[in-house]
Amino acid sequence: MSREIPLDAPSIITGGYVGVIAAAVGTRVGLGRTPLFVGCLLAAAIVALAAGGRPSLWVAMGRRRLLTLPMAVPLASCLVLVVGLEYGLVSEAYRTPLPWSFALALVGIGVWQTGTTAYAERAAGDRRASWTASADATRRRRKTVVVTLGAVGCVGAFFVVVWYGAPSFFLSGIVAFTVATWITGDRQRTYDACEHGLRFTETGAVGYQFTPWDRFDGRRETDDAIVLERRWWIDERMTKADVPPAAREALAASIGA
Repeated sequence: MSREIPLDAPSIITGGYVGVIAAAVGTRVGLGRTPLFVGCLLAAAIVALAAGGRPSLWVAMGRRRLLTLPMAVPLASCLVLVVGLEYGLVSEAYRTPLPWSFALALVGIGVWQTGTTAYAERAAGDRRASWTASADATRRRRKTVVVTLGAVGCVGAFFVVVWYGAPSFFLSGIVAFTVATWITGDRQRTYDACEHGLRFTETGAVGYQFTPWDRFDGRRETDDAIVLERRWWIDERMTKADVPPAAREALAASIGA
């Protein structure tokens, strides 16, 4: 009897990630177009099938917070190369890997998003309560402060780029961060209090995030908000009026006061 191997989104994108690495290596060693194309497809297919046959892989990586590495490592490489090339700290020979690092960072975002969703779906367990809540007043104020500082930073970065010749990606990065914060800051979130943790997604998002209960230090209520205190991270805050009694009981049972 044959065993079906489930090909899901994270395994397919991970296969594509390895295919990009194979393309970079094959180009470096001077492979022709046909063997390069066939080799990349073969490497991508092997990795996708192997990852698809191990659905627990995403749970293991999610628990160890490793799903950001396929995105973070090439992105850091991009930043180092851009700064080095801009100021002449590295030779022009290092310009060749830059597009490959950028491509890996983009595909790595897909690995992170789809892998985190797979982790959330497999590790959460049974759902005990579900609700949709808006950001509380404190979270909205923080968003306003961040956006204001980002706007000031955009103006400052513009003049630094024009007058002092600083790398333009600094300005682009600040603009992108400011716009993303402004767009996502007031989005509602749909929460699922599950057996093993809190799962949530934002309005318009394509995937889920998941936080195990043991990563919360406590729960407290203010006049207008319910705050789930995080260890070494930003607290999860939601408008108190949006959280129904059943959800509050589930949170209290899982996190406590």
